[in-house]
Amino acid sequence: MSQITARAVSLELAGRRILDAVSLQGGAGRFTGIIGPNGAGKSTLLKILAGLLRPTAGEALLNNRPVARLTARALAREVAYLPQETQVAFAFPAWEVVMMGRHPHLGRFRAEGPRDVEAVRRAMALTGTLHLAEQPVTTLSGGERQMTFLAKSLAQEPNVLLLDEPTSALDLHHQLRALNLIRTLCREGMAAIAVLHDLNLAARYCDELVLLCRGRVLAMGTPAEVLTPANLKEAYGVTALVRADPVTGCPQVVAFDEEDGSLAGRRIHVLAGGGAAGPTLAHLFRRGATVSVGPVEERDPDALLASALGMPVLTYPAFHHVPDGVLQEVARWLDQADLILAAPVPLGPATAPLEQPLWGRRGLPVGPGPENQAPLPH
Repeated sequence: MSQITARAVSLELAGRRILDAVSLQGGAGRFTGIIGPNGAGKSTLLKILAGLLRPTAGEALLNNRPVARLTARALAREVAYLPQETQVAFAFPAWEVVMMGRHPHLGRFRAEGPRDVEAVRRAMALTGTLHLAEQPVTTLSGGERQMTFLAKSLAQEPNVLLLDEPTSALDLHHQLRALNLIRTLCREGMAAIAVLHDLNLAARYCDELVLLCRGRVLAMGTPAEVLTPANLKEAYGVTALVRADPVTGCPQVVAFDEEDGSLAGRRIHVLAGGGAAGPTLAHLFRRGATVSVGPVEERDPDALLASALGMPVLTYPAFHHVPDGVLQEVARWLDQADLILAAPVPLGPATAPLEQPLWGRRGLPVGPGPENQAPLPH
């Protein structure tokens, strides 16, 4: 069981501080993701852990031993590093490229043995590249080459796997395959640290995340602890909604386009429900409008979205008639609004009180049919 650590690591290059007292720890059985905007120092930190760069302060440790004091061979027997760029100048067959991962385990004049062949075969089988064994690596697609070099890293049989954007050249199927494989290997005792740009994939597969911003650790913890709207705003400068993915249960990040403030100061009330108003709520939020929503059933997608966006929402229990008190409050909100938008909400007995006088009070069409639905502005 291995552990790799960055202890208060700082790095200056050409008078510019790239990393500032960064600490993290990757342990056996854990998949750690390093996230952050461009230029945050993610790849630099990974290179320090891999022994490719020496920090100007602090140190990288492998099992409490300074990485800087280990020989390249000793380090490579424990740690495999997969860089962003995987270009090869010569047309080696893919099998030979993967076999290069066995060099740390071979003596200077020792030929590959059955164990080495089996390690390569297993690594290529795990990554789905065995059928590419005889193909020149220079003829492979970017995704095939990426998976081949992942196989090379696995053929090292490392205890620690460091990966710099391992899914950047992969299609959706191979992204999932690669990250599933890494997570499975971690469950078997490996430690993995990966730089990832796709926040939703990072949230889905990583046990913990380290968010770097301007060379410092802004947040560290579980995906739910790190991927918050406030952290994303500070690190990436974007407004984002974070909610549980309905399939995986993991945090899901939905970033908004840049806000333009064209509706700032306008009070708009949205009659919503059934998830029909989602795009409109997001549109109004981005434009800076002061939005109120309701009445809408508790746990309705529109209610959840409005609450997440900080909009006041009037709710009532699901499968119940709208209470008189809620209707009275809605009437007050409508009187205060500069504009009322009615989403195409499915109507039924429970929502009948909304048709008159609420939906008809400002000349909006009333009724369940498509011909009576007010168009939503874009």
